[in-house]
Amino acid sequence: MSDINNLISNYKRVRQKTINIANMFDQEDQLDQSMKDASPIIWHLGHTSWFFDNFVLKAYDKDYKKVPEKYYFFFNSYYQLAGKMLSRNRRGSDITLSLNEVSKYRNSIDDKILTFLSSKQEIKNDALKKIVLGLNHEQQHQELMIMDTKNLLFKKKKNIFTMIHIKAYKLTFISKYFRYFFRSCFIFRTHYVFSITFFIFKIVFITKIFK
Repeated sequence: MSDINNLISNYKRVRQKTINIANMFDQEDQLDQSMKDASPIIWHLGHTSWFFDNFVLKAYDKDYKKVPEKYYFFFNSYYQLAGKMLSRNRRGSDITLSLNEVSKYRNSIDDKILTFLSSKQEIKNDALKKIVLGLNHEQQHQELMIMDTKNLLFKKKKNIFTMIHIKAYKLTFISKYFRYFFRSCFIFRTHYVFSITFFIFKIVFITKIFK
């Protein structure tokens, strides 16, 4: 049972982090697609939820109820056996769902997964492995969300280096690495550590400051 509780806790943590990343951007920037090889945030939010919907709930939950077909079409990526999919280069133009609708879909999947994990029905080990796989998959998309949207902001000529309107958690994240930066330089006092640590700090800074 402790393993299930740990999985529930990890599920909540990973899923919330995705929302935190999305909330770093304006709503209009969550909808736009900068190029055919990038995807808008709204698609990442839906796709990571579709994974749990299609590969866990649909396969293992005896109380599963299918969502409208358009969710499967919009948020499948390259899983040919899972059905038809929207072309990658049209994810920013052809998704007819609003952010609010995708948010509701995401919340409904979370409720169903957590109910499934907390239920008294016997849960197959394969289902648990799929959930862990889904969380690893979502963490990959968290990185893609940042990369894809940074590219979008660059093309919109938005300044990603200024600290205007920084949210508190962004500043906390940066200051933590700032402390590591000076601590490393103080302990080792080498040019290489200084340079490498500053490089890491700069990358984190650029990653976290978007407006």
